[in-house]
Amino acid sequence: MQDCCDYRRERGQRYLEEIRSYLRDKPTAVHLVDEDFAIDNTILDSKLEDLKKKIVEVASQQPYWGEQIPTRWFLLEQQLMRLRDDGVKVVSRSTVEHLNKEGTVRLEESEELDLCLRYLHETGTIIYFSVEVLRDNVLLNPKWMIYALKLLINAQPILPNRTTGSAADSDIQQQWSDFKEKGILTVELVDAIWTKENHPELHEHKEHILMIMEQLNILAKPRSFNEMGEKCPPSHGDSEDSTFVVSPAFEMFFADEGHDPDATMTREQMNYARLCVALITVCGNALRKILQSRFPVPYTDIYQVLLANRQKLTQRPGRPLLNRDQIELLFPDHLGNEVGTLDQFDISLLYILIRNVSRVPEPRTGWNTEPCDRPRDTSLGASVERIHSYRNCITCHNAVGRISDQDLDVCWSKYEAVIRDIEAVLGGNECSQQLEKQRRQVISIYEAC
Repeated sequence: MQDCCDYRRERGQRYLEEIRSYLRDKPTAVHLVDEDFAIDNTILDSKLEDLKKKIVEVASQQPYWGEQIPTRWFLLEQQLMRLRDDGVKVVSRSTVEHLNKEGTVRLEESEELDLCLRYLHETGTIIYFSVEVLRDNVLLNPKWMIYALKLLINAQPILPNRTTGSAADSDIQQQWSDFKEKGILTVELVDAIWTKENHPELHEHKEHILMIMEQLNILAKPRSFNEMGEKCPPSHGDSEDSTFVVSPAFEMFFADEGHDPDATMTREQMNYARLCVALITVCGNALRKILQSRFPVPYTDIYQVLLANRQKLTQRPGRPLLNRDQIELLFPDHLGNEVGTLDQFDISLLYILIRNVSRVPEPRTGWNTEPCDRPRDTSLGASVERIHSYRNCITCHNAVGRISDQDLDVCWSKYEAVIRDIEAVLGGNECSQQLEKQRRQVISIYEAC
């Protein structure tokens, strides 16, 4: 008996080592912990308690650990989970509102209900997006949607009906070929795959599932017009509303004007795109917070400050600080155009304004110089300088548009560190939450590959 247990444990340990080796060079490596637990579920294994303790230890390190939520949120979650356990896959927002009204402790405001649903989405309990096209439905079982996607990705060829040999069969065959070779997915082919796999419940919520996949950037609608304003060629007579393109994260075609229709976007190119998006959105928002919080006057009076510094910004001997586009964005012209809004300021412009018209002190090593890391300079000036250098290295000085998995992890860690430095000074955690959400989306897409 002991020999059998030892054999099972050794085999389990070998599997764990293989899994760890497989994940080591992938984005999911960030989730690896320093211990393995090979548990024999045929006996009462003492290591089970060790696993439970480790789960609690890792969970307690998450940023949301210890946050309090209202009891009424928990009660509503229980009602939704009872529906899920009864086999309900999707419920309407009106049904959720009805459940809330019937509860012993109710969420009084629609805004709080929306916040509760978004919280349950972030914790992975449900799938819910508050955007207009998706907010009317709540998907109660995230694994069910993943299964629906798995059926599409792993679907076997749809063979023609030999008895009929109809034109419809021939068309489905062509759509199948386009799907596997180019990643072009039609709604008609989705219907055919799910029908072949005998999952009628997926048809009932097909539209919502496809919109969720589109929201998660797993699918995309092909653009309808190219740069010359001409209509792009349709695919087999399908309207643009019934045709999707599968994300290149699944090693399939990404349709867009200017691309070779037979090309694929590599994983390294996808890494680069994700890194640029995080830099522009999250790090850009962090710089906006710095500019707003360290402006010499209330930020609503920005125009007066810009006018007072116009000569400094636009008439410096040699090379002005601002280019023509930036000047047009910041200063009105003779036609009366108003100053641009904060969300129109890119990282380069934000960097110039923070350096020249805000109250942010320069870092210890000065502006336009790599900040100190030993010991780390965590001042706002150092954070601004770091983000500006990331922008130069990633979006300006990258000649190939590719980032390896290893370099992606390094860059993402730098993003996380600089955002922590900024929020340690300014407070709040909106930017770190936004960055973490984007990181999870990247990992979830790659794990599905």
